[in-house]
Amino acid sequence: YDTDGEFLLSVDSSVNFDDILIFALSFGSNHTSPGWNPVCDISSDTPSAGRIDSRDLLQLLPRVE
Repeated sequence: YDTDGEFLLSVDSSVNFDDILIFALSFGSNHTSPGWNPVCDISSDTPSAGRIDSRDLLQLLPRVE
């Protein structure tokens, strides 16, 4: 998250295509998977916590610039 509470997967201070690519690489993984990226577990407070899935994607997409 940045200082405004926005999701940042890359380090460029904006949610953009780079973040979508980072997210895509971990989509479908869980905390025991080789492709797991905990930063992409955006919905970590839901029943799907510990898994990168559509709930995480739905929280990321509205923030893409």
